[in-house]
This record gives sequence, structure tokens and C-alpha cells, in this order.
Amino acid sequence: MLACDDTIPSCAYTSYSEANVTAQNALRQAAIEQGWFSSHYGVDTHQTECGTIYYTYWFEEFVMD
Repeated sequence: MLACDDTIPSCAYTSYSEANVTAQNALRQAAIEQGWFSSHYGVDTHQTECGTIYYTYWFEEFVMD
């Protein structure tokens, strides 16, 4: 039987709380530096081949069309 790949990407977190706080801080910094009036972020959940859960985040300016 082949071993599964349990590699967690370097930009990911194994703690939801840590990913969430980092996302908030990154969003706050981007909003200040880029002058965003309205923005939002999210934390996504992923799983390695072996079943280890890890989290990544994203953020962006919220633009209404």
C-alpha cells in the first residue's frame, strides 16, 4: 500500500483560529494601505490525502456592481 501525502502547504494553517486572526489582520492592513471602503475575507477548509485538516484564507475588496 502506498503512503498518503500529508503535506500541508506553507501558506496554510492547522488551526482555524490562527487562520482567522491572520486573515483579519491581512484584510485590515490591505484596507488601510489600499484605502478600501468595504472588504471581506474567508477561511477555507482543506484536507490532505491522509485526512489532516488545514485552513487557508482569502480577502478582497467588496465591490458592488
